[in-house]
Amino acid sequence: MDPMDTENSRTRIGIFSGSSVSGVWTVPPRLSLVAAAGGIELDFREAIWTTDEVVIDTYAVLGGVELKVPAGVEVIDDTLALLGGTEIKRTSDVGAGAKRIRLKGLAMMGGITVKGPKRKKDKKAKK
Repeated sequence: MDPMDTENSRTRIGIFSGSSVSGVWTVPPRLSLVAAAGGIELDFREAIWTTDEVVIDTYAVLGGVELKVPAGVEVIDDTLALLGGTEIKRTSDVGAGAKRIRLKGLAMMGGITVKGPKRKKDKKAKK
């Protein structure tokens, strides 16, 4: 894939600042995210997917990246953490044909977090 092909890739950069995308937006097949002493937040819950798999090249250096995903999205973590970390929370089991996010990149003295939907608490368990 040609990295200059803006129809199929997008770049978001947060250097000493923040960048966020939420609501209805079109997800390209490839995203590049750079958070250097800043933050990036992407919310996929209402997003329109153009392909079944999205590759996200993520670089969090002294910064953070947070992704919010809907139920039924598979997340594959191919990142490297150096004095930082990647955390995948509350993603659900998926079946054949599910949407997929493949994370690649680096968390160095920074963090990459993926959050699935909050689980509903069992009302009977409270009684």
